[in-house]
Amino acid sequence: MKKITNKTLVIYGLSFVVLMLTSCETNQKSKKAKVSESTVEMENVYKLDIDSPDEFHATLKTKEEKGQVITGSKLVSFDTLDTIGRSWELTISAPGKFELDTIFQITSKKQLKKTLASFFYKIPFQRPKNATYNYVNNEFKPIEAVNGNQLDTALLTDALLKSISSKESELNLDRNRFYKKPKYQLSDEKTKQGLIALKKSLNAKITLQFKNENVVIDKKTFASWLILDSNMRVNLNSSKSLAYVKDLATKYDEIIPSVNITSSKGEKKSIRGGDIGVRLNVFKELTNIIENVRNAEVVSREPSYGMNGIPSGVFDSNKTYVEISISDQKLWYYKNGSLIIESDVVTGCVKQGHSTPGGAYYVKYMATNTELNGPGYSAHVRFWMPFNNGIGLHDARWRNKFGETIYLSEGSHGCINLPLATAQTIYQNISPGTIVLCY
Repeated sequence: MKKITNKTLVIYGLSFVVLMLTSCETNQKSKKAKVSESTVEMENVYKLDIDSPDEFHATLKTKEEKGQVITGSKLVSFDTLDTIGRSWELTISAPGKFELDTIFQITSKKQLKKTLASFFYKIPFQRPKNATYNYVNNEFKPIEAVNGNQLDTALLTDALLKSISSKESELNLDRNRFYKKPKYQLSDEKTKQGLIALKKSLNAKITLQFKNENVVIDKKTFASWLILDSNMRVNLNSSKSLAYVKDLATKYDEIIPSVNITSSKGEKKSIRGGDIGVRLNVFKELTNIIENVRNAEVVSREPSYGMNGIPSGVFDSNKTYVEISISDQKLWYYKNGSLIIESDVVTGCVKQGHSTPGGAYYVKYMATNTELNGPGYSAHVRFWMPFNNGIGLHDARWRNKFGETIYLSEGSHGCINLPLATAQTIYQNISPGTIVLCY
């Protein structure tokens, strides 16, 4: 048995003290390390709570990536060369209406605003409505404005980026600031002036002179359609008034069943189908009716026609039409008896079931620099001249060949594809209403 002396006790005592001090130091370092780790974790995650009372709660979060320390400036300033960008997580909860939990990557401030706006716009909402009046039982009944609950996403995204830049943790959305409001109440002077204009418009009376009879449009017809638009101007309910004018077109349009021509190759052609004849221009006529009602006019006039019969000599001495031979893949455009241009074309693809329909049609309108979209395709064209619903004449700069048998297996979706120079020449010399013959 080892003898323990006073000296030994002293040594043991010193050792114990050293051991205790070392242990305390180690514990303190451990605690510091844990505090440091916790601090790093907090510094590397940013979270913004967005609250709109009685509507929704949202949380927007991001964390450090690639060792970059999160600062207010770096949260909303991006390196456009960084194709990875910053990852964000957005959750939105509108109980009973909408739930969202998504992660997205952003490489620019503009993209961040646009993306956030698109997500918040998905929350179901009711648009604000101005005060207005309904015509019921021979009088205008007032209808109060509706506040609705539509977010102003432009103001919201500005506020979001400002909060992120300042590293704020909360954003409370005040309804008076962040939600759209109706522009006019019943008590507003502009609304009162609108009521006066509505009452005045009841005096309008329009007599449309069709070929065999007149049609009278007065308050018995349009009173229940009357509304005030967003600027408190008199207008007509679009669906009801448009349906009425379409019914007029159905009743009074006269379609010519067939036309006979001598083709550019000298062959006799009888072309059946199409829509030429006496054709009401539905949208122009509706616009005219609205103006007549708005100004309380009493007028008697001809309707607005897109085509009012076939002009005299249009198929012979005053030849004015576009002729398209599908079998020959050729186009000829005549104006006032002169050949303006002849060209190879590509028509609808036979193999895919997109053959261009035959018939006699007319150019409905003209446009430049237009996007044509449909199932499985999208194309930008410089010159667009539709004549049969979505079928029209246009340039096709993606093609380097026209004519021959291209249309059989590599044709269009039904349109008449033209070389750019051909399309430009036709566009500069044609006008809406010009006849287009396909055979």
